[in-house]
Order: sequence, then C-alpha cells, then structure tokens
Amino acid sequence: LGRTGDPELAYKVGALLAEELLSLGFNMNFAPVADVNTNPNNPVIGSRSFGSDPEVVGDMVAKMVEGLQSNNICSVIKHFPGHGDTSDDTHTGAVVINHNRERLETVEFIPFKKGIQSGADGVMTAHIQLPEITGNSVPATLSYDVLTGILRNDMNFNKLILTDALEMGAISKYWSPGEAAVNAFNAGADILLMPASLNDAYTGLLEAVRDGRISQERLDQSVRRIVMVKAERNILEPEEKDIDPDNVLGCEEHLGLAREIEEKAVNGNWAE
Repeated sequence: LGRTGDPELAYKVGALLAEELLSLGFNMNFAPVADVNTNPNNPVIGSRSFGSDPEVVGDMVAKMVEGLQSNNICSVIKHFPGHGDTSDDTHTGAVVINHNRERLETVEFIPFKKGIQSGADGVMTAHIQLPEITGNSVPATLSYDVLTGILRNDMNFNKLILTDALEMGAISKYWSPGEAAVNAFNAGADILLMPASLNDAYTGLLEAVRDGRISQERLDQSVRRIVMVKAERNILEPEEKDIDPDNVLGCEEHLGLAREIEEKAVNGNWAE
C-alpha cells in the first residue's frame, strides 16, 4: 500500500478494515503505523511503515485514519514520538534515540501531526528513550515532557493517549507493573495497555490515588476523554447493525481492492 503512494487507496483500505472489524464486534484499531522507516536495519517497524518519506507517510496515515473512522472504528496512530529509526526492539529491552527536536520536527513528527489533523481518536506511545529531549533515560511512555509537554501541549492533541504494551521489555525490565502504570498515567496516558500484571497495575494506581500521587483532576481528565471518544463513535448508544462476517470478511469487493493495490504498487518508498 505504501508503494502505491496513493492516499485514496489508504482511505479505502481504512474503510474496508473498519467494515470487517465492525462485523466482528470491534470498535478500535491500533492502526495505522505512523513511523517513518528511515533505518533499513530496523528490527520492529520495516514494512509496517508506509515508507521512508515523512510527507508520503503522513498523507497515507491521514487518509487511513479518515477511512477507519468513517465507519466509526477508532483509529490509533503509533508509535509516538516515532519508532522508525531504531536498531533495537522495545519488546526485548531499552532503546535509545539520540535525535534532537529539529530532527523530530522534520521527520518523525510529520505523520503524527497529519494524523492528528485528520481527527485520529488515539495516539499510541513508544517505549523509546530520547535523552536529547528529556535529558534522562525515561522512555517516552513514562515521560511527562513527551506525552504532556509535546503531544498534548505543543501538538494540541486532546483525544486518547494509549501506551504500547507495558509488559514489553523496555518497561517491564526496569519498572514494576504498579510503577509503570502510575508513571505512564501521570505522564499523560489515558489508557494503559497490557501491564505485566493487571492486578499489580490496578493496585498500584489505586494506592497512588489514595495517597495523592494521582489527583482527582487527573483522573477526571482521562475519563472525560474516554467518554468523549465513545460518544463520538456511538459506542455509548450503539446502533444495531446486522453485519454478517461471512458476507464481509475477504469478500470479493475487498479482494478486488487488494488486487488493485498490488497492481499499482511501485518500487521504493520504504527500505526492505
């Protein structure tokens, strides 16, 4: 799809993915990937990205967001602030990116800004360390400077921030489930994905609320954002839709679009 360089095809794919997901009862998709694949040795992004040109990636991201949300599937773009130039994998351990703000603004941030402008309901965080930005080794997922300072305040993103899986090595090797949950929430995350222990993460959050490390105001902010997105996607009062998965999944119309993409694909936007 990235090789076609055709944002309208990205829109169509988003819409058909949403139709298939709706038929199975889902209301959110952790897609599209907004990472710019500038490192050919990247072990975790690769062809999950639309390409290596930030403007092209951004245009494709923006239209896929619109396509998904045209059928009321929440689109969550990822992995902020950009996982495309890594040589290591946050699933297994710490990953450091030594980019300064100028580099991030001219490459990594572009697709996220375009996705946000298209109304993306969510942004998923990356567990990457940005010492040139934060001045420390705290991953973006746990960094107030990154999630609230940059994503919320500088980019004016007012919908949902979701963490990547907190059980991944870049987090779980260095923080307990309770510590990771509290730190991510206080950094600005609204939804905490897959802690290494759900019970420990819940208990950690509860204790932090009781002892004042998490304020009622901070809780209310996330609850309001979650309810707002649910209302916009008709999740609170869903319409009855009788969509038979057998008639939607892999139907001829969708397979035809896949064939069209294959025919239009051109060489070269992302490094294999």
